[in-house]
Amino acid sequence: MKQSKVGRVVGGLACGVIFASSMVGAVGCAGTGAALFVFSGIAFSSNRDGDFDIYRMNVDGSLVFQVTQNIVFDGEPSWSPANDRIAFSSDRDGNREVYAVFVTGASPQRLTNHTSEDSQPSWSPDGTQIVFVSNRSGNRDIYVMNSNGTGVVQLTSHAGEDVHPCFSPDGTKIAFATNRHGNYEIYVMNSNGTGQARITTNPGRDWKPRWSPDGTKLVFVSDRTVNDEIWSMLASGANQVNLSNHAGTDDDPDYSPDGSMIVFTSNRSGAVDVFSMNASGGAQTNLTQGAFTDTQPRWTH
Repeated sequence: MKQSKVGRVVGGLACGVIFASSMVGAVGCAGTGAALFVFSGIAFSSNRDGDFDIYRMNVDGSLVFQVTQNIVFDGEPSWSPANDRIAFSSDRDGNREVYAVFVTGASPQRLTNHTSEDSQPSWSPDGTQIVFVSNRSGNRDIYVMNSNGTGVVQLTSHAGEDVHPCFSPDGTKIAFATNRHGNYEIYVMNSNGTGQARITTNPGRDWKPRWSPDGTKLVFVSDRTVNDEIWSMLASGANQVNLSNHAGTDDDPDYSPDGSMIVFTSNRSGAVDVFSMNASGGAQTNLTQGAFTDTQPRWTH
């Protein structure tokens, strides 16, 4: 078994170590099948162990813990509203499927089981549903299912590629990106798939939207200034602002729970690392360092 940096094996059960700055609840061990504690921090995917696995860390980049351990791709993490589980996508059963795992690494559960590719999961704010992307209809569309994998419903059906879905904080809307008009633009729709409305119109690529905790803004990635940058806008699409404004490639943004910070990735230091900045774009700080790729960071709720 591959060892995580702050995990250990005790009596045959992989146990997590509690740190007061980032954990809430009691110490838990993998193999119990129960959610024994919740986490406050950042999840991300990294190939620092040779292949992409799910990790978590404190908001300052300290105390990195390896959550999944596989020789295939584990990525695209999404926190449950209780911050006790992480949904993610994995190739571990031959093709890309959606899974969920406790923050200790315990009890990984396969949620989708289809011959097509299922990916990009994102939990609903009440924890009852997970929205995801699948090409089971021939191209990539957006689907929703119960959080246990049952009750799959197709929300979009278009010849274009619909990707990167994300529930609004009140659960009534889903933001996503689509190339149905040629280049990728950001849309918002009702959580049942109705009322699909385009909110960006640019010759560049706009995608990977994430809601602010109060639902008034979206942060997203755009290459309208040649390279990928982190942008923000009102939920209506108004007041679009370049936040990262750097010559490197900046990607994968997500808001902190109070909306004051944004986590993202950048290759400005040579490798792809996780950074944080103020919601206005200031105080850009490198949280991870190394000759590997750290990507897809997601802040707890």
